[in-house]
Amino acid sequence: MWNALRQWLHDRAGRRPVGPLVQPAQPAQASQASGPGAPEAVQELQQAIRQRLERLGQHAWVRPGSSDARSLVEQPLVVFDLETTGLDLQRDVMISAGAVRIERCGVELGQSFERVLRQEAVALPATGQLFHGLTRADLAQGSEPRLALLDLLEYGQDALWLAWHAWFDQHMLHKAARHWLGLLPAQLPQVLDLAQLAPLLFPEHAAATGSDADLGRWLACFGLHNSQRHHAVADAMATAELALICLHRARTRGLRDWGQISDVLAQARHLRARAQQGDFAGF
Repeated sequence: MWNALRQWLHDRAGRRPVGPLVQPAQPAQASQASGPGAPEAVQELQQAIRQRLERLGQHAWVRPGSSDARSLVEQPLVVFDLETTGLDLQRDVMISAGAVRIERCGVELGQSFERVLRQEAVALPATGQLFHGLTRADLAQGSEPRLALLDLLEYGQDALWLAWHAWFDQHMLHKAARHWLGLLPAQLPQVLDLAQLAPLLFPEHAAATGSDADLGRWLACFGLHNSQRHHAVADAMATAELALICLHRARTRGLRDWGQISDVLAQARHLRARAQQGDFAGF
């Protein structure tokens, strides 16, 4: 399903003229606030955001294939999940984020991250609500989007980022950061995809879980449960549990650091590409 969906989304994007992403959202106008100190409060918010962006810009993100990759035990990890208005890469937007940290092969309980973005003007299709459960009232009461995104980026500033079907979450995170903060992909974390790593480490489960690497099926393989599927922080926690299982298997297979894991993923992608070329030539 995910492979077909991914191809469909990319086909749609290829047929649609794609211009540059929108400029960073304009700061809230003073008229949106009330009270005698409203303009000053808006200016203070803008200044605080600029300062946080400057600090963020001085930081180098951890890259999966970097030459100075730390060991699997030592490298902090952030496992995150986003909820969006839908699955269209161009039209839909991020509306909530959940994340958990892994330190020294253990989930940091009590330090999970969760934000709903205040997005009062976006369309909220009923089909999407069936999955994420967020309402217009939830979005109206959410966090200021620039602050929520900065909170998320700072939460994982020292970590390697992981996600399940990372191609989608990374795209939507980068899209939101470009829109609200004016940040480019090179200024943002690159995300390692656990949905690609798990079948390589556990080939014995690949057939049972299907080619689309469904998260629910992989959780079931290891007796894990997630009672709040499509809830950002719950999905992040479930994915983190799978990440710990993958880390243990990687270490038993002799993999010592994330650079080696990145090499394994790159080799698998190369082999898939060659196989697809062979299938096309045969066709």
